[in-house]
Amino acid sequence: MAEIFIVDDDPMVRVLFEASLGSLGGHRVHPLESLAELDSMLGKVTPDLIVLDGWMGEEGDSADWIKTFRRSQATRILVITGDSNPKRYEEAGATRALEKPVSPADLVETVNALIAA
Repeated sequence: MAEIFIVDDDPMVRVLFEASLGSLGGHRVHPLESLAELDSMLGKVTPDLIVLDGWMGEEGDSADWIKTFRRSQATRILVITGDSNPKRYEEAGATRALEKPVSPADLVETVNALIAA
């Protein structure tokens, strides 16, 4: 069982991803609503994977956070984005980026592959 942080400003997405990865994937999931909350949790728990929304509302583009995080951390990051160019998140340091919409089955499959890598 992996420790996974789900970071999204949309509560419905957090609920869907938590259900998918918790129930279907069998992982321990920590839903977080902001990058600030993510930063706080990183001081308490070391996740195996961070599933991160590409655009965090008022906090802006997650690519900037990823670049800063990569300076000191190697935790895998999966970005889920509505951006038409998801590869730019990989260029910023994300392990993988998927374009929305993502089905629960595809999410679980991708997460399991990243954790196994």
